[in-house]
Amino acid sequence: MYERYSSPDRQTMSTAELAAQDKELYAERRRPDAVPVFGLDVAAPAVHYALEVGLLEAAITDDLEQGPPSPGLRRALAEVGLVTLTGGGSYVTARTCTALMAGAQGRCGSAPSFCGPCRTTRSSRHWPRTV
Repeated sequence: MYERYSSPDRQTMSTAELAAQDKELYAERRRPDAVPVFGLDVAAPAVHYALEVGLLEAAITDDLEQGPPSPGLRRALAEVGLVTLTGGGSYVTARTCTALMAGAQGRCGSAPSFCGPCRTTRSSRHWPRTV
């Protein structure tokens, strides 16, 4: 991935050109039994790009550090079976983790698995390890 996105020819592409190539690349590799993935990030361009190229089924931009989940996020959380954190470990606090866990009941009616600082740290600013 690093080589792909740091190559000189990619550096000169427009976002639309890169998105078209990425959409094709990811479509070729998508498994027919792929699980749905929802993206949550306050960086709207990031999740909207991932949605555009086919990596996400939904792009949500709620800031759970500043407020409660929107109705759209609450609907998405009702179907979540796994929550992962990929880059927010330095600023996501218990506020976000609590909102996610409260809204996510998983498909079998229990809390989802949680991967990330909300699960793995004992820091008082994060969700306890015993999630």
